[in-house]
Amino acid sequence: MSFENSIQKLEMWASKKGFKLSFGATPDQVSFENKIIYVYNKQKKENQVYSLLHECGHILVSQNIEDFEKSYPMYAHASDVTKRQEKTNKYKVSLIGEEFEAWKRGLSLAKRLGIEINKENYDKIMSKCLMTYIKWA
Repeated sequence: MSFENSIQKLEMWASKKGFKLSFGATPDQVSFENKIIYVYNKQKKENQVYSLLHECGHILVSQNIEDFEKSYPMYAHASDVTKRQEKTNKYKVSLIGEEFEAWKRGLSLAKRLGIEINKENYDKIMSKCLMTYIKWA
């Protein structure tokens, strides 16, 4: 399966959830406010697919937020989080927890949609991205 085909499958999935894709210079992220998934287009196509799966994982986390909140001391992306709260360990743990969960759910989504992935490469990009949050915390 081609990476372009995988991106098309994810674009259709995202569209059903009300989101559009944008490939460009913006770092990988989901804008829930604007309903846009941004994918950094300077990375290779394989990594674009994995990053897109991860961002879709954030959408899946948000759709079942009650279960996620039961597992973590503070929902990291709540709109009412203050600057002071962002400095707390419970905020940092929740944010890292959501990042792990988004990668996990992205992998599950790939399986559901029949998107072939190279598990070793997926784990490599996942680990690299997660380490940025761990170092930050």
